[in-house]
This record gives sequence, structure tokens and C-alpha cells, in this order.
Amino acid sequence: LAQRRGFYYIDMYSLVTNEEGYLRKEYAAGDGFHLSREAYVLLTDAVRSQTVPMPDTDTTRSEQP
Repeated sequence: LAQRRGFYYIDMYSLVTNEEGYLRKEYAAGDGFHLSREAYVLLTDAVRSQTVPMPDTDTTRSEQP
């Protein structure tokens, strides 16, 4: 779906879950709801490792009337 619509998608789910689809213990904060600091580091690194082409956002050019 993401590809058809031109979106970029990073599968974060499989990075923090086990074979059964449950959150891995090392990435759980212990309250049954929140992620641990280690999980956030892992997810941040996953995002930072991706290269996504950006549209032309050069705001230094001025359009001539």
C-alpha cells in the first residue's frame, strides 16, 4: 500500500517483536505498555539509516514576477 501511494515505509514492528509477534522483553519498559530506552535507540537508528530523496525545497530562490 505504501509503495502504491508513493510513501516510504520502515517495518519497525519486526525490529522489536519476537517470532510470535510479541514485544521482546529487552525492548519492554516493564509496564506492559511503553518501550524501553533500548527500543527507542534501535528505532531511531533504523530511521536514521534510511535515505529518502527529498523534493526540491530550495527556498533561497525567489520567483520573478
